[in-house]
Amino acid sequence: MVHCGLNQRDPTLIGRYPRSLFPGGLADRATHIHIGGVVAARTRDLVPMGSGYLPTDKAMATAMAASFSNIQVIDQDGQASLLSPNLSAYMTSRDTYSVSSVINGKFFYGGPFQKST
Repeated sequence: MVHCGLNQRDPTLIGRYPRSLFPGGLADRATHIHIGGVVAARTRDLVPMGSGYLPTDKAMATAMAASFSNIQVIDQDGQASLLSPNLSAYMTSRDTYSVSSVINGKFFYGGPFQKST
């Protein structure tokens, strides 16, 4: 199950993944977790992701770019830990849409409303 607001008294359930979706060994444990986003539109113009600002430097990222924070993974024993900072990122167009490194369970993302310099 996927919950939002784990730091609140009653977290909100936002997704559920029943065992029947995962054949074989995946029904017992996950080997990978992917977090992603897609931008789609019926126009050829670039559309914003997040706030539209790229997280290219710390000052711009904290002031303008969209973010996810306090991202936790809960293991089979119910123990929570912050998202690892050693994650790889894949972007199809780094100069248009971007994501920062994970620091203390938080990352910034966005583009192409305004490119920062």
